[in-house]
Amino acid sequence: MNNTAKLLYDWSLFFAAGCVGGLVCALSMWFSGAIGLSGSFSVKIAPALTTQFLYVKTIQGGLWATLFLLPIMPRPWFLRGIVIALIPAAFELFVSLPIVKNQGILGMHLGTYTPIFVLCFHMIWGLSITIWLRFIGAKA
Repeated sequence: MNNTAKLLYDWSLFFAAGCVGGLVCALSMWFSGAIGLSGSFSVKIAPALTTQFLYVKTIQGGLWATLFLLPIMPRPWFLRGIVIALIPAAFELFVSLPIVKNQGILGMHLGTYTPIFVLCFHMIWGLSITIWLRFIGAKA
């Protein structure tokens, strides 16, 4: 396989795994809100389970997963998922929540523990990707 074909293969593999991770992350966010876990910590993250919510999180998960193409990530595989998850989490905490969604720096308008929940949801995303890649026999 030439370099271009290998890059396209890897990109599509990580994108698909990221979509799986995005779906798992979206469902965990919804479940956390549905059972009242986020609410018990006074965090206002309780999205409705809609096709739009699932679509956005799934595609975002796939796009962010292209970070797995970077050759500088650590091993073992589960640590790689956690480290990569810090990048979209930082984007959400410092760009998306405060600027796009106007929820204050670190999303503090959603509750004091919002940064912890955001980090946990992104860790779920990263670990889901690495677990999926291991499950299908791909190199994470």
